[in-house]
Amino acid sequence: YTFKQETLPQLREEYIATGDVAYLHGDFPIPVSDWSQPAAMAARAVQAEAGMEAFWDYSEALYANQGELDYTAFAEIADGIEADVDGATIEEMVRDEQTWPVVEDSKTTAEDAGVTGTPGVLVDGQFVEPEQERAYVDVIRETIDQAL
Repeated sequence: YTFKQETLPQLREEYIATGDVAYLHGDFPIPVSDWSQPAAMAARAVQAEAGMEAFWDYSEALYANQGELDYTAFAEIADGIEADVDGATIEEMVRDEQTWPVVEDSKTTAEDAGVTGTPGVLVDGQFVEPEQERAYVDVIRETIDQAL
């Protein structure tokens, strides 16, 4: 959550908004709860139904409600965002694991690049390893600058 709230906005302003870097979001559900994997599938179901802007809105709502997730919550959150999404459809897509291949492929790609947890950042396909003595955003900046 810190990455999304603090690090990503800095990178967006410095690199993404300028067009120097493209940002691609990948799924990497970790087993912090039984609902991590279904939550990723729900977000991808919203994307499939209503596009990336709805995906981001839904993802934000998932983070805000992460302690209360279940199938009903996936539907209610979908009904509560400002997109033309039917909560019952999202719930059904998650229960049927319709978007699992997208989530699984994303996680496999990340694991193949060396990612073991979140956040995991790849620059030109290479995993940017966090360092204890430096802020992750600074390590990412240095890696991006070297790649540019």
